[in-house]
Amino acid sequence: MAQHWNKLPIGVSGFIALVSCPCHLPVTLPIILTITAGTSLSVWISSHTLELAVISSIIFFFSLSLTFYLANMQDRVCRIPVDTQTKHEVIEVH
Repeated sequence: MAQHWNKLPIGVSGFIALVSCPCHLPVTLPIILTITAGTSLSVWISSHTLELAVISSIIFFFSLSLTFYLANMQDRVCRIPVDTQTKHEVIEVH
């Protein structure tokens, strides 16, 4: 069960990368404007779409790089037996 909790940060950062991808902005922008309709945030978003695209791109690249970093970190952890003849301990190398 603990193995699944270790993969949670990878899934969360991957989901953030998927949602904040700038190529999805033509789909997500109307949804965001619908959700925030009637607020000052909606007015700001509708008048600053270029800034929103830049912010979305920055979030996308950081979350995508974090996803790849976390995925590679899991591959680096290996279990090395200390001495199979006398001891049955295992050391985890990070």
